[in-house]
Amino acid sequence: MRNTILLAFIIVGLCFTLSQADRVCADRNCKLCNDTNPAACLECASGYFVNQLNGQCGKCSENCLTCSNSSTNCTSCNSTAYTLNKSTRQCETSRCLVDHCKSCNKTNATACQNCSSSYFLHNVTKQCIQCPKNCTTCLDNSTCLSCASRHVLTSSKRCESCPKNCSSCKNSTVCLACDSRFVLNSTTKQCDPCPVNCASCSDSKTCIQCDYGFGWNKTTRQCEQCPPKCARCSGRNECLECERGFGINPRTKSCEQCPPNCKYCAGGQECLTCYDEFGVHPSTKMCVRCPENCLRCEGYNLDRECTVCKGGFFLDSNTKLCNSCPKNCVKCSSSNDCSQCEFLMAYNSQTNECEYVLHPVVLLAIVGFLILLGAVVFMLMGKKEKRD
Repeated sequence: MRNTILLAFIIVGLCFTLSQADRVCADRNCKLCNDTNPAACLECASGYFVNQLNGQCGKCSENCLTCSNSSTNCTSCNSTAYTLNKSTRQCETSRCLVDHCKSCNKTNATACQNCSSSYFLHNVTKQCIQCPKNCTTCLDNSTCLSCASRHVLTSSKRCESCPKNCSSCKNSTVCLACDSRFVLNSTTKQCDPCPVNCASCSDSKTCIQCDYGFGWNKTTRQCEQCPPKCARCSGRNECLECERGFGINPRTKSCEQCPPNCKYCAGGQECLTCYDEFGVHPSTKMCVRCPENCLRCEGYNLDRECTVCKGGFFLDSNTKLCNSCPKNCVKCSSSNDCSQCEFLMAYNSQTNECEYVLHPVVLLAIVGFLILLGAVVFMLMGKKEKRD
């Protein structure tokens, strides 16, 4: 008995399947239609929707893979080049499919509107076509509007090369400006090379500025290598400016290493300016360490008399030494006042100290809140970019 019932179910199911397969819908874009009315569609193929008024399959709008109830109510797009606009329910271009295109039509990823540099837009195909050689913008493949660097636009709307070593020109034979290390010849309108080791020149035989480590010798009319440790010179035998840590010996015109702790000097035995915390002794011309906490010092008693103290210290007018300012004070004139405290601090005359304007715990809480707020804003901006 049980086998008979099972067999009956199989036969009924088979009959239903055969009836579905044999059924021919009136609309060729219909996947499934009514059992008794082939003209009434229940499910349409991709790109079509069921019109509830007449039961027919209507075509979805352009670039729409699936739509619901109307052609303009798109639910998915037919390519990754399009993105569904949730407000308009239309598929809009998100990725241009045209090579060398900067921006495509809003609803057609294969129709360019604006081409990249050196390409022009074909009016019919809406594709980007390369401009003529050395042309940056053009009207078509035979009409150039602007040229690449070192080229000039001719009357025939073509780009010609400038003369050799020329950065800009009037035409292929007349140069207007030359490359570095070249100078414009006023007669030939061509670029002549500057002298050897010359960075810029007024003509091919006169240098205005030699390379670093070289100097112009007016007699030999050449850029000659400077003496050792010399940054600027007038020939191989006379230095005008030494490298840092070296000074010109007035007698030999050569560069000598400055004395210890000396910033600028006139030879190896005469310092002009010492580094911080040191002062030039008037007699020896050497650098002597200033008193403790002193930035600069002058005079014969360099180790005992300061002129400028370090931050957080003040100069005692009687002892000429540096004493400490109040606690957390950056600038003061005595040990009992402060004109500038450390950041977020204010001077308290009663305690004679610089104290925090806000309690450190409160200050830490505010900083923590600002960091947390910044992190939340950053996360929200990241989510918005993903949705867009």
